[in-house]
Amino acid sequence: MDFQGRLRQLIYGWGFVGIVYATTGLIQAPARTIGESFIDRLIPFSTSGIWLYCSFFLFIPAVFWLADSNRILWLRRSMQLCACFSGALFLLFPTTLDYPPVTGSDFNDEIWRLMATVDSSQNCFPSLHAALTLLCGWAMLGNRRKVYRVVASLWGIAICYSIIQTRRHLAIDLGGGIALAVISGWICLRLTDRKVRKRISACCHQEE
Repeated sequence: MDFQGRLRQLIYGWGFVGIVYATTGLIQAPARTIGESFIDRLIPFSTSGIWLYCSFFLFIPAVFWLADSNRILWLRRSMQLCACFSGALFLLFPTTLDYPPVTGSDFNDEIWRLMATVDSSQNCFPSLHAALTLLCGWAMLGNRRKVYRVVASLWGIAICYSIIQTRRHLAIDLGGGIALAVISGWICLRLTDRKVRKRISACCHQEE
């Protein structure tokens, strides 16, 4: 797949996610506040992790550029399906959390506050940040270059850690996002396999 094809799939997939995320953030009912779990308390809050959190916005396009061509269409569809499931949950069960006050003046604090104004305060569960990160890491697992697979896996794990470290989400949101990614990816994988089998069957019948 050439650069234009990859860019088009990125726009269709990630752009659709952005539309769903922004739209649901505008039309929600009052949100239920989620409390911290023992897992969250094991990870101290720090705004220093905001750079890993924001690296997500480089991770997604990097995967669309570097993943094997046969994984791009699956990734785009999985992201779109994931956005649909997430959007339904955002509308039906809006959730928020008690965000820690950040009053410092260093650069990390400034970026954290900037992200707080961009992110919806009510689209906490499930974490789309985590869901899309997992889907992209999944897409890279089939890459022919081992170094790409390793880097993508470590990068994805670091992003997921930063999600809790910066308290943009809690562990339950992270778990929900991971579960949603697995479900969406599996459904799209099954649909893709079915289409491939149908095409092979059609070709065999034509040869007969």
